[in-house]
Amino acid sequence: MYSSGICYLVIRKLSLLLFVSFVLAGTKSQASPWVGISDASLHNDVQTLVEFGYLTSVSMTYPLPWKGIDSQLSQITVGSMPSAARIAYVRLQHYLAQTVNRRTVHMAGLHLSSEEKRFSRFSNNEYDKGRLYYSAEMRSGRIAGRAKVNVLDDGSSHIDGSYMAYTFDDWTVRAGMIDQWWGAGQSSSLILSNNARPIKTLALSRATSAPSESAWLRWLGPWYATFQLGQLEAQRHIPNAKLAMSRVNLSPLSNLEIGLSWVAMWGGDGVGNGLGRLFDVMTFREVCADGSENCDPALNTKVGNHLAGYDIKYTLMAFGQPVNLYAQRIGEDAADYWRVTDTADLLGISTYVMGAKVSVEWSDTNVQCNGDDSPKTNCYYEHSEFKSGYRHRGRAIGSAYDSDAEVLTMHVDRRFANGTRAEISMSKIEMNLDGERPSPAVEGVSDALYRINLSYQFPYKSWIFDADIDAYKGIESEEDDTVVVSSTAKWVF
Repeated sequence: MYSSGICYLVIRKLSLLLFVSFVLAGTKSQASPWVGISDASLHNDVQTLVEFGYLTSVSMTYPLPWKGIDSQLSQITVGSMPSAARIAYVRLQHYLAQTVNRRTVHMAGLHLSSEEKRFSRFSNNEYDKGRLYYSAEMRSGRIAGRAKVNVLDDGSSHIDGSYMAYTFDDWTVRAGMIDQWWGAGQSSSLILSNNARPIKTLALSRATSAPSESAWLRWLGPWYATFQLGQLEAQRHIPNAKLAMSRVNLSPLSNLEIGLSWVAMWGGDGVGNGLGRLFDVMTFREVCADGSENCDPALNTKVGNHLAGYDIKYTLMAFGQPVNLYAQRIGEDAADYWRVTDTADLLGISTYVMGAKVSVEWSDTNVQCNGDDSPKTNCYYEHSEFKSGYRHRGRAIGSAYDSDAEVLTMHVDRRFANGTRAEISMSKIEMNLDGERPSPAVEGVSDALYRINLSYQFPYKSWIFDADIDAYKGIESEEDDTVVVSSTAKWVF
């Protein structure tokens, strides 16, 4: 039976293994098995080098393993690299040089904000008013781990960001709570983003994204896969509901990447949590929606709350710069085992202009339920049994804008050789236009607003400072006008 007890037992055993390994082993390597686990912008650097053709890897899943990427970096000749690619290369090499001979990397940080931020993005998901944290990340041989303690402004604390991992051959087993992001989107992901606090998961993932040596799998090109079992919080309609999550990325052509994702919510207190129930979820067993033993087949539904879909990115070169076209489609129901319905969409295009990455992205979760011909909305991320919806601690696990939202965003990201980074994004956001529940917005209230976000990050010796301004202007009402100012300081030692 997969349960909280078994997950706790696994974590205890991994903790013991982690401790023994660090005491006895002497092998040194970079502190984290994954790119950007403490600085998500490093993942963007990998993505840049992939788009320019200097790295052979998939890049639409975060976090991504270092294995295979670090060895490729050592073979790159800088030469006449374009500015954006050269800066990405320098940043990644700097990180490796700083950590490759360190068994432990410590980090302490302080985040302060004038008020809680409403929306997150890939490179910044700080939405608390105040947070003080400390982490110690270690790696020795096959074992890696991070202990992280976060203290919030209200006096509460948690250990989000902590994990333990063990690597064997080309696979890694991980237990913990780390941020994840599935998809090519820069401002959001429809199925898994860092919008909500990280979920407790037990994961089995490929430890590299390099092409397989097997003749059977070589056609996949670079590929990555992960399967995870997670548990949500106790303070929800069905306490301690479970998640089964899987994702596969592959790049069969050098300029094409495909991602396939599936997530199912199941189990929880008072609901079956055994392997039999999990098997029913994974085999898409049908049951009567009203709970009866027999019903009209038209009233059948699947066990659990399923979301599934795909994302795709195609890169072409124009005037020496990569132009990326990407899309994501995630549905909540299925007409049969494979054809998903009730789908939300995300579309985007990005390229590089004067060394800056510029993207325009549109997403729409204002989904018509029960098929395209139905006028009913207010269903996306919702479920008749799991009434707290596809959310964790009150925030959507997928889109940063939750359900019933249409968003258009332009984003500019400029990085500099000294580690400085400047970002600006401008959005038009329309949420819950019908003013009805269920929706994260207040019932009877709809939000239509413009948003501008300015962020500036710069390093100083062992410190990294970040200043952020988030401004909202109501399209129809001045009551939505808000300015949120925040700053973060991190010390790496």
